[in-house]
Amino acid sequence: MNRLPKSFAPYFWDTDFRRLSWKRHAGYIVRRLISVGSADAIEWLQNTIGDEGIRDQIIATKARGLSFERVSNWIPRELYDRWLAEDPNRSIWQPG
Repeated sequence: MNRLPKSFAPYFWDTDFRRLSWKRHAGYIVRRLISVGSADAIEWLQNTIGDEGIRDQIIATKARGLSFERVSNWIPRELYDRWLAEDPNRSIWQPG
């Protein structure tokens, strides 16, 4: 899978959508779709990489830039809180 559905282009308003590559930008794509994507975008992610794949991407980035409400389907609150506690200068809005 190299291409995202064209309907996702508005979610990547600050990126050259045509240059996005799943292979090179998977973490960015997952975080962006989780943070601003519709229910259809999340369903597409689940069908494409599964809940385990989504969880792996969230864990790899320690959910940087994502609120707990956005990641609560894939990780426990305790893990999220631990990541925030590990870096007291980090806010949930900091990019990965």
